[in-house]
Amino acid sequence: LVGNDDGTLFTQNQNLLNFRTVLGEDIDGQYVAQNFRNGVIDDDRYSYNFEPWNNLVLPQERYNLGAQMYYEVAPSHEVYTRLMYTNYSSSTQLAPSPAPTGRNITNPAAGFEFTVPVTNPFVQNNAGLLAILNSRTGDNPGLNGSGATEEFIYRRRFVENGPRIESYERDVYQMVLGMRGDITDSWRYDVWGSTGKYNEQLNQNGNVSVTRVESLLDAADGGVSICEGGLNPIGGNTLSAECADYVGVLAKNTTRIQHNQFEAVVDGELFSLPAGDMSAAIGMFYNEMRYSFKADEILATGDVSGFNAEDNIDGSLRNTDFFGELFVPLLADLPAVESLDLTVGYRYSDHNRAGTYDSYKAELGWQVVETFRVRTSLQQATRAPNVGELFSPQAENNPQVADPCNFDSGQRTGPDAAAVEALCLAQGIPAVALPGYEQSTGQISSIVGGNPDLSEEVADTYTLGFVWQPNFIENLQVSVDYYDFDVADVIRAVDPAIVVSRCFDPAYNPSYDNSNEWCARFDRSPTSAEIIDLEEFESNIGGIVSDGIDVQVDWQLDAGNIGAFGFNFIGTFVNEFSEQQTSADPFDDYVGTIGQSVADVYPEFKGSFTTLWDIGNCSPQLRLNYIYSLEHRESVLAGSTDEDICDCTGVGSVMYTSLSSKWQATDELSVRIGIDNLTDESPLLYTPDQDSGTNPSVYDVVGRRYFVNLKYEF
Repeated sequence: LVGNDDGTLFTQNQNLLNFRTVLGEDIDGQYVAQNFRNGVIDDDRYSYNFEPWNNLVLPQERYNLGAQMYYEVAPSHEVYTRLMYTNYSSSTQLAPSPAPTGRNITNPAAGFEFTVPVTNPFVQNNAGLLAILNSRTGDNPGLNGSGATEEFIYRRRFVENGPRIESYERDVYQMVLGMRGDITDSWRYDVWGSTGKYNEQLNQNGNVSVTRVESLLDAADGGVSICEGGLNPIGGNTLSAECADYVGVLAKNTTRIQHNQFEAVVDGELFSLPAGDMSAAIGMFYNEMRYSFKADEILATGDVSGFNAEDNIDGSLRNTDFFGELFVPLLADLPAVESLDLTVGYRYSDHNRAGTYDSYKAELGWQVVETFRVRTSLQQATRAPNVGELFSPQAENNPQVADPCNFDSGQRTGPDAAAVEALCLAQGIPAVALPGYEQSTGQISSIVGGNPDLSEEVADTYTLGFVWQPNFIENLQVSVDYYDFDVADVIRAVDPAIVVSRCFDPAYNPSYDNSNEWCARFDRSPTSAEIIDLEEFESNIGGIVSDGIDVQVDWQLDAGNIGAFGFNFIGTFVNEFSEQQTSADPFDDYVGTIGQSVADVYPEFKGSFTTLWDIGNCSPQLRLNYIYSLEHRESVLAGSTDEDICDCTGVGSVMYTSLSSKWQATDELSVRIGIDNLTDESPLLYTPDQDSGTNPSVYDVVGRRYFVNLKYEF
């Protein structure tokens, strides 16, 4: 049940009944909705429109200060240092808090909802609500009372407290001190050390205290004696400024990172071979990092709604690497072989978290003729888990996941509907509620965080390509490279939507058993029966395989009196990008898809074309960026691009055009002007989206814009 602005109630579980607003127009006994209609396909529900609040372009202010110094302490021996300081501030903005976003710490048995006693005076004065409450005969063990006297659960978006704003203030310091020089005529050394600090202060506005909201709801007078007007849970009544101040809280978090590094490298020539000089480089590298996160007390206690509760955490990383590289000229000055050379490398790493591991590479370069070179490489690369993956504090999250127990879900309406319903009952959905059960929002509650037991990722990569500079077309260069990589033990969390769907999938849970490994990864609220506490931790799971072709073409054309033209084309053709959710799963190919996360974008082709006209002291430039059309990532899992089957849409192709020109006014002064997104392309919309109906990391959300840059050298 949802409160209308006039204090009456409406429902939207199976049919939209009695939905009205103060702006509604009564037409043949029906109210015309003025509120926001949900963008979900085939969904007649009305929803809160949070998109206008969200910042897609984040405000940022940055100051940099740097210095470099060099001093020759002796012939061919130099001491050097680099100093850097950066201060930058930024902020993010989200819609006002939908509360509660975490567990109700005043009544843990109530789960992720507020509770309201029927004795609340605002409830007693609402005849429609009171009639419904008095009709109850059941008993929810998570709530006080039973039948007509039982509490009811409640959620509210606190628009009076304004948007949720995270304001970041960061200071970064780094100092490098090193010495380099010649050991002999053919050997050199470079030894350096660095230390750095990262300090972050994060302020969160727009949070709401769960205990203070509950105190208003539980008060005998509805909270009127606590703050002006109290809290009326039903209808369009707004909180007074005094009550908004009472429930609102400011949280402050601090993050500190200390980073120290040391490296020593020597390189030079070993001896001469018939095809040239063999050379080598050897060295060692030491790295240590200390991470500390201090959460605001209110976040650590969990008494917060809006931003997520978090825990304090401390952690450290250390690794020592030893490495070497050898260059071997194999052949030279032969028919069809101007030169053939081999480069091999090896690195041994000892990591305090991931253990010991090694990496290696072999690269072959073949200059066939002066105008044509072939290159290939075979490598095994390793990546140890980073600070965030290891030590990110456990925090609440609210991913978008459709509950298979919804009355109209594909599972509830499919051939195994009876088994699905039995599983829903076993998970705690009351039998009386099951026929019309529907989650209250499109989100669930999960717990995200790092994992200190992670091991390294391992990738086997192969590349093969060529560079062609034909002598019959002046200043033309073409390079084509094929790549193929296979990554094992990928560090990530399983998609929450996949966790939930597999619990109800006979391929992974044949007996629809609630003790199945996928079902065991989440619980349900004892009061609302909605999904809570889904485990979304980082793990070494599954793999990624991908291959494709990169192409680059550069050409300069001298046009005589009208200047010179330069052309550049860069394109990537992706043949495969397949992922496993776990090592026991088959690979799913996501080429040509877009998803709900920043990095879930894999177009079959994307490219850019740039042309530059250099005439006198002016250099106009035109750039075209093209992204091929994309289906939704969910269509791969659903096995169909049909909107009614996958509940998703894709996007078409897009071309962005930029125009700029540089003018060298004097030897000292240059002026550059330009227009980005010249044709004012709108962001492409799809659903489910990454943010505000689109993906701001891919598509331009600002539109046409202009810039002027002045540079003066003295």
